[in-house]
Amino acid sequence: MSTDRQIFKKHSWICLKAYRFFLLGEDEALGGLDIPESELKKMKKFHEKLESGHMPYTVGKGFRFPEFVSRGMGLMYRDWANDKPIRDLYPSSESRPRICRVYNYILDGMSENEIRLIGFTDSEIEFAFAFQKYETADMLPVTISQRTNIKVSTVRKLQKTYRERIQQAGTVTRIEMREGVID
Repeated sequence: MSTDRQIFKKHSWICLKAYRFFLLGEDEALGGLDIPESELKKMKKFHEKLESGHMPYTVGKGFRFPEFVSRGMGLMYRDWANDKPIRDLYPSSESRPRICRVYNYILDGMSENEIRLIGFTDSEIEFAFAFQKYETADMLPVTISQRTNIKVSTVRKLQKTYRERIQQAGTVTRIEMREGVID
């Protein structure tokens, strides 16, 4: 995935968070999200269009919002209009644990306490250490997933990370051997 696309995807999630703050009337929190004023204006116009009865998908398409952002903003608007609690569609660490980032820190040599100090939860750390038992195993991702209770897609990403690190370490060793650092 290109860097521009990653920034756009992250920006889209922040737009969802901003729209929720807008509906809740939390202007201070909205100002702390570092969103350009032009995006805030688009969001307010989007809200006005929904109030006048337009469909979220068509309005979002006019403002060039990704489909999932338009759908999410429409769901939040519906909650707000029906005086229900406004759902939080921004992914949290409970719904989307950051196991891959923790695993990268483990591969970098950080201890469990250092990782905990950064702000990761105990469950994220436990999942990463649970995968570490299977990182060299010749098993299907589904089997590892069943044994560790980690999503299959996350297991695949962890396996890819491990293979890349091993390959990177092998490349460094060959370069050092060529230069005479290692005999």
